Amino acid sequence: MGHAICPMAWCRLYGISRSRFYEVKSEYERGRYPDFRDGRQAMEYPTSRYLTAKEWMLQYAKKYGESMPNSSDVNLPQCVRKNDVFKHYEEDHWYENALKRSRFMNVEERVSTCQDSCKKPVYQM
Repeated sequence: MGHAICPMAWCRLYGISRSRFYEVKSEYERGRYPDFRDGRQAMEYPTSRYLTAKEWMLQYAKKYGESMPNSSDVNLPQCVRKNDVFKHYEEDHWYENALKRSRFMNVEERVSTCQDSCKKPVYQM
């Protein structure tokens, strides 16, 4: 069916602030439901370029990383820097409209950990 994750990881994944999450949660617990006309108001949806970059990064980690025997972590070699990973991404996507560096680093932050408090990394740089 799905995977259970903590509320903070869910917020991080969908780009929802903690304060907004708890505001909607408290309204729901009081029996009030937020009314959004189009159902997407005040929410951020990832673009296809963002999702492509995220998938590319996961594949990059699988290809060049080392899996840990006792967890699902994948560690990249110590000599690999974030800027090097971005340059590989740019080279692989020269024919497309690739993400800019700052947005790419945002993808990296979301992929590398579900939330600072969770301490459940997907891969580490």
